Amino acid sequence: AVPASLLEALGALLADRVVEVRLSALHAVKQLCRLRPELLAGGALPPPILRGVVAQALDKRNSHAASAAQRSLMHVATSCGWASADAAARGVLSGEATVYLNDFMRRSLKRIAATESEIEDSDDDAA
Repeated sequence: AVPASLLEALGALLADRVVEVRLSALHAVKQLCRLRPELLAGGALPPPILRGVVAQALDKRNSHAASAAQRSLMHVATSCGWASADAAARGVLSGEATVYLNDFMRRSLKRIAATESEIEDSDDDAA
């Protein structure tokens, strides 16, 4: 089992001042979702993680971090079983972040999921 303190720490690291720390936290969230999706199923996602991932996706100052955040957000949405923005956690995000999440769920989720699947398949082919 993953201790709750780890999830809290990931939420805090997503808000760190250092970009590399935030990138590492985004990758950790993505891996957690890929390897243990049952931990987040049914809306068990801690609000600081969702807020942190969405905040990184909204931050256009670093395109690498924004791209990593979008991929992490796709894994979060999939792990939580969100099929649409209506299924996403309510009351957790601010106005701008809620608008972004709704737009992401409507426009980007399937495209990023397909891209991630192609990348994962190409990794398997190379092995």
